[in-house]
Parts: sequence; C-alpha cells; structure tokens
Amino acid sequence: MAIDLSRQMIEVAAERARAKGLDNIEFVQQDAEDLQFEGLSYDAVTNAYGLMFCPDPPRALAEAHRVLVRHGRIALVTWDLASQSPFFMVIRDVAAKYFVLRDPGPDEPNPFRLASADLLRSMLEEAGFSSVHIDRLTMTFECDSALDYCQIFKDYGWKSKIDALPTDVNARFHQAVTEAMRPYAGGERPRLAATSLCASAQK
Repeated sequence: MAIDLSRQMIEVAAERARAKGLDNIEFVQQDAEDLQFEGLSYDAVTNAYGLMFCPDPPRALAEAHRVLVRHGRIALVTWDLASQSPFFMVIRDVAAKYFVLRDPGPDEPNPFRLASADLLRSMLEEAGFSSVHIDRLTMTFECDSALDYCQIFKDYGWKSKIDALPTDVNARFHQAVTEAMRPYAGGERPRLAATSLCASAQK
C-alpha cells in the first residue's frame, strides 16, 4: 500500500508501477497524519523523505505506530543538515546572490526540519517505538551538466525565481553554478554528495 497527500504523486507512481508490470501495489491518496487503516494492520511502515513535510510529524509517527502489528517495524529517512551536503549547498550559495531565499521557521515544513538524530530518536520513542537505530548515509548525485543540476532545483521549488531572472542574468546564474560545480566534476560529469539520516525502530 503506497500513500501520498498529493494526487499527482500517486498518479505518477501508479503509472510507473504499471509500466514495470508491478501489480501487487495499491496507490491511494491519504494523509500520513490520518491513516484510513485499521489498527494492527501492517507488519512494516516506511516513510521516505516525507516526515519533515508533515505539519505535525509526531502525529504521523503515532499513526504509523497505531497501524503496526505488535513488534512491527518502521523505517524512515530524512535529509541531514544542508551543510553536510554539497548537493544542496553549491547551488544555494550561488542562488543567494541572485534572488531571495527565505529561511523557514524551525517548526515550518522544510527539507532540513528533522536534520537531527537526537530529535528523530526522541520523536520515535515518544510515539511508542523502541530499539531505535539511526545511521548517516551519504549518497552521490551525478548530473549531466550544470543545466541538469539547476533543473532539479527548478522543478523542486525555484521555478518562479529562476524564470523571473532576465535572460542575461539567467545566463550569468547558470555560468556561476557551472563554476561552483567544477571542484566536483573531476574531468567527468559533476558528482555531488548528499547526506541522509536513516532511522528504524520497533513497536
């Protein structure tokens, strides 16, 4: 069972599953903070880069705990601090010179809201989980070019900001990103690391 609050996300995921011939997954639009499932229904719950966008993460964890069977397990992943990830910082340092980037409040949903192993552990334990285990995992994003790299962030949430740049300024922005990426190219396609916090626990 796969859920997401966004109907568009569910539709894309379902389409990709069909394309791969996967017929053992059901896709439904639901809120992680209000799961429409019976208690003690699932052996495992996963949450990939979604918990930090929940308005009330503890409530989402409480719901996950509720639907798990006894000794069921949860596994989730969030981003670590942006400072630990060149993938985020290289373009952000350049972008800050071209348009305004607002820092979200500490309780406002954002990618780095749960970038603390201590906070994740505390939230899981308060939701009733035990045997909490948290690892840091670094992965590498390989991009075709600076344009490809910029497109990722444009798709993510900077589209209006980048599109609003005059043509000449937009060109300078992309050139500045290209220069900033050179230390990560090594004569080949740019490769930028990003660090995640991977947590697991038991009911």
